[in-house]
Amino acid sequence: MKKVVLFFVYFMCCFTLFSQLSIALPTSDLCVQAYENNQTPGQCYKGDACSKWERVSIICEYAQKMKKAYAGYTYKNDMLPNFNSQSHLDACIQAEFDAKSDSTLLFQDRWRACIAGFQDTHMHLMTSTEFPHVSVGLQLIEIDGKVYIKARVSNLVKLYEAKNEDVNWGAILAVGNEILEIDGKTPELLIKEFAPYIPASSEKYRRASALNAATGRSFRYPTKSHLTIKIKDDNEKTYELELPWRVTENYLNRYDTDKYFKSLNIPVWEEALWTYSEQEGQYKPISENWEGYMFSQSLFDEDLLTTLKSPSGREVYSLGIIPLTKSIFATLQASDASQQSNKAAGGDVEKGYREINAGESSSSGAGNDSGESEVAYFSGGYNFCYAQIKTFNESRIVVGEKHAFVWAPLLSFLTTCEDRGLKLILDLRNNPGGNSFYPPSLAHYLIEDYSKNRVGNSTYAIRTNFSWMAQAYNSGRAIANAPRVIQGPTAEHMYPVLRQAHEEAYKAGKSKSNIAVVDYPGFDEDEMDEYQGFLYTGDMITLISPYCISACDRMSAILKRTKRSPIYGTATNGTGLGTAVPWYESNGEYYVGIPSYLFGVTDERIKNADEQQVTFDYDIYQEEWLLENRPTDADHQLSITLDDLRAGDYLGSYRKTVVNALIADDVTKLKN
Repeated sequence: MKKVVLFFVYFMCCFTLFSQLSIALPTSDLCVQAYENNQTPGQCYKGDACSKWERVSIICEYAQKMKKAYAGYTYKNDMLPNFNSQSHLDACIQAEFDAKSDSTLLFQDRWRACIAGFQDTHMHLMTSTEFPHVSVGLQLIEIDGKVYIKARVSNLVKLYEAKNEDVNWGAILAVGNEILEIDGKTPELLIKEFAPYIPASSEKYRRASALNAATGRSFRYPTKSHLTIKIKDDNEKTYELELPWRVTENYLNRYDTDKYFKSLNIPVWEEALWTYSEQEGQYKPISENWEGYMFSQSLFDEDLLTTLKSPSGREVYSLGIIPLTKSIFATLQASDASQQSNKAAGGDVEKGYREINAGESSSSGAGNDSGESEVAYFSGGYNFCYAQIKTFNESRIVVGEKHAFVWAPLLSFLTTCEDRGLKLILDLRNNPGGNSFYPPSLAHYLIEDYSKNRVGNSTYAIRTNFSWMAQAYNSGRAIANAPRVIQGPTAEHMYPVLRQAHEEAYKAGKSKSNIAVVDYPGFDEDEMDEYQGFLYTGDMITLISPYCISACDRMSAILKRTKRSPIYGTATNGTGLGTAVPWYESNGEYYVGIPSYLFGVTDERIKNADEQQVTFDYDIYQEEWLLENRPTDADHQLSITLDDLRAGDYLGSYRKTVVNALIADDVTKLKN
């Protein structure tokens, strides 16, 4: 009997040791085990739980696809501190194997964190059925190291007053009030808690997104029906109260979220407060249903601008010729909207922008403490142009009853600005990007070197998603030879050419091919023929923020590196990976957009139009031209101020600084 007991103890020790060793198996072996043992494929999205082996199988699939298709697979090793793509993916697989919970929601959060580890704003976890968004109806902003309410749902105060009339909800939840704690945690702790789940190419964007996740998110769902928040108003009075969570109605479309939010008794938002952007992989607030400062806000009053939209209704850009009046520097409002007129710039198609009549501004002296009239202060009625580009993702735009090529009205507007000798504010603060060819093509009408085809506007470092390229190129350090046969700024022209270039490089046994200088001579659409040779030469200022993403990053980098325009704001997003190709796991429910190429901008070394190819080492190209994880920093740091946030003129000081910088010389001349 004693021998039997000893044998049993020995057996259990060996079994325990083997089990511990199996946990430390190479991830390739874990993946083999997962594929062999996954007996319940497709369960992760059918219920609220899924087995370990199915979860590990999915992460293994993702890891294998990333190695083959992700353009930043090697690049990230060089760019991110203490990071290795292979090691990171191995850790994701191991973490899923070690996870104790079978909850689909927690599995999805772990996967989000795995994706976010690559620090790529373009790469998101998505499903065929959107994750619902949960919120307490507040948006937050960080100013000078402290956190404040920047916006609230328009009817939020009424919702709370209906339940408790004894509380002055309007004063407590006022825009500009400081947030001291949420659920007993400081804002800084909350940022650190949510940051690992934010796919972000820069720290500023990650930090801002993590902060807003404290009061509204579609991941790491709350574990109770309310949050406890401590708020301090502008009179230094402190309040502590409970705010109930509410969830978007689409939670009913998923079994896991339906069960989860019903278990917490979390109610639904009755009005539409957000739209889901698949391009950005997140919910975007619908501005008209919020009060406070919105990132999408134009620099000038909407009455001074005409906003043009795509056929689908998406706002593409807002244009206006702004009258320089005393009120620009005082109340910073338009002097008299009734004096606006819709003038076409000529031609058969209404150009779709509003002109403000020069020299006809009100002389009421609004905002002028000295009593001087507007006209007396700025004799001559000086005007300037303003263009806020809100996306690079549309190809057509609605003008009157017709559809035009997206950039035709903008070029018409810039032609008017050029003819009148007006300076320009180019606002890129809230632009999620889109077609990466648009910025270099648009640059032909803004930058002399580009207009003369003297600068190669587009170079690409490609890590292809073709499996046969794995043998040919050294761990993603491929530089694609993209010859000049590309006819226009559209993706369908690019991919066949690049594939042919890859194939030729592979047959030649090259691990690196030449970098080709791809010249885009403006836009090749027929509607742009009348602008051939046009160049806007006026002075301009460009505005940026971390919400200037992808193609917008590229536009900002082009303007800065060519020194065409001083840049005001903070920094761009830092995205330089493009064309996120959706990859679906084998069950077809979860998918991730995996960027397929790196993009950047060239520099002044390429001057000769005859010099079609420039050959040099990848490391130089990576160091100097690529944009991913390299935000374009503003030349002049400028952010919203607390005083303006509390006063309600959210961009007041920002606007004044920019306008002063733009027209300082002219104002001096006018005064004299």
